[in-house]
Amino acid sequence: DGIVYDVTLFAENHPGGRSLLETAAGLDLQHFFDNYTVHGQTDKAANWLAPLAVGRLSEEDAIKAKQSTTPEKHVEKRMHLLGKARRKVLVVAASLPLWMAVRNFVRFVGWFVPSLGRGLASMVPVVVPGFSPGAEPLDAEKDGEQYSVAIIGGGIAGCGAAWACAQSGFRVTLFEARDQVSGNAKTFDWDFSEYRNEGEEKTVRSCVSVTAWPPDFYKNYTALLERLSIETVHQPLSWFLNSKVEGAVGHLW
Repeated sequence: DGIVYDVTLFAENHPGGRSLLETAAGLDLQHFFDNYTVHGQTDKAANWLAPLAVGRLSEEDAIKAKQSTTPEKHVEKRMHLLGKARRKVLVVAASLPLWMAVRNFVRFVGWFVPSLGRGLASMVPVVVPGFSPGAEPLDAEKDGEQYSVAIIGGGIAGCGAAWACAQSGFRVTLFEARDQVSGNAKTFDWDFSEYRNEGEEKTVRSCVSVTAWPPDFYKNYTALLERLSIETVHQPLSWFLNSKVEGAVGHLW
């Protein structure tokens, strides 16, 4: 419709989707809604964009923007961003042995002189476990006081983190805006009647689809499932690709 959106602040607050937003910069959004049809099934995406509107193109300019937004243009911008990301990955991979050696050296020094280890850790551009600010070991209780931990988000990762912190002795508060935990994952109602008092809910709804993700990314949640003796089944998952680029139009399953 020719509406112009400024998504600068939104991209800064949502780094996970920043690259995709950057591929859409300067292009007509109809092309992207046609490709990523999931965003047109609800008004969620439209509601996010609405307050970011800063103007409207003339009818003539809106037509030009729509005509210039082609799959080839989209792919060109996407490949440019992918190229930059790949170069960064190569730099990190090539320098990884060096930074691992630096981390081990700082930890070795800190083992003998903790204050010196913390000082060195603050000078290097990598996190040194146990010495960098924010990476210090935490005690659930110190000086007779129990520490509190706030977990933001009750998805499968948040629930796993909350359980792990509680197991370590922390007082945990889990914040979730929805009426139930487990985020967007598939859920199941568990019978907790033997653990509930009179008048309390007898079931607890939680995620049962964590195995649809690499377990290495959800180690806390995987440990929780093992603790509860909940069996999981490992299975290969296929990917579905939808291409609308001329010369390569079609689906790949």
